[in-house]
Amino acid sequence: MGVKPGVGDLCFVLPYGIAGFIELKSGKGKLTDSQKVFKDDVESLGGLYEEARSIEEVKQILKAWEVL
Repeated sequence: MGVKPGVGDLCFVLPYGIAGFIELKSGKGKLTDSQKVFKDDVESLGGLYEEARSIEEVKQILKAWEVL
């Protein structure tokens, strides 16, 4: 309730002032239509959006984003 449909599960304000979102999915999970719209919106505004299916993928993303 009160959350915009499609917003990523994990949200970050990165050290260099960009917003980053990670959507957590199960092995074969796919983005919903509202998640696809949100992803497109984020990327069109210069933000970062990734999908992760394991904690290892989350760690790799955060390293690439220079958070870890």
